[in-house]
Amino acid sequence: MKEHHIKALKVELLERPEICYLENMLESLQKAVSIGADFVCLIEILDLDEHTCIVCNEEVKLINLMPNRQIEDVCIK
Repeated sequence: MKEHHIKALKVELLERPEICYLENMLESLQKAVSIGADFVCLIEILDLDEHTCIVCNEEVKLINLMPNRQIEDVCIK
């Protein structure tokens, strides 16, 4: 059964990460990664393991947002 809400670690630019709950729907995930953009952005999902993934803004380089975090050699925006 698909969960109605998912537990997430919200990581905004220059802010401390915080735990939040998101509605498990495409529109909610798009809204969550669109902070700082003037429109709803596309998401990119990077699987880390069976229960964990990173949901990030796929269009970040196209709209010139500042980098948010870096994991190894990958810049997360």
